[in-house]
Amino acid sequence: MSHHPLDPTSHTIEMQQIDELNAALAAKHAPTVTTADLGLTGAPLPGSGGQSLSGHEVVVKVSWRGTPDFPDIYGEFGAAGSTQASTHLLLHTAQLRELSHLLHQTHHWGL
Repeated sequence: MSHHPLDPTSHTIEMQQIDELNAALAAKHAPTVTTADLGLTGAPLPGSGGQSLSGHEVVVKVSWRGTPDFPDIYGEFGAAGSTQASTHLLLHTAQLRELSHLLHQTHHWGL
């Protein structure tokens, strides 16, 4: 995954919120957040030939692609107990809001 380098003057609020989500996910007593918690059960897996999310995949990390001014934000999901992501899925505003809520963060996503 390639990222554009961030100019310190263009560090957007989304980038800060992504960093905070990742810190919360990495915290010692972080809650386990699954694809079911984010309403993604049954969502198709890109390039999988028709497979879909079971609802048991765990959010391991949040990442972004594109330009810092308007990034696409992805959830990186893996098996419970794993720190390795096996699936990347674009997250929409509703999922980002729920993830922030479940991780006890006060983020503002979307307009």
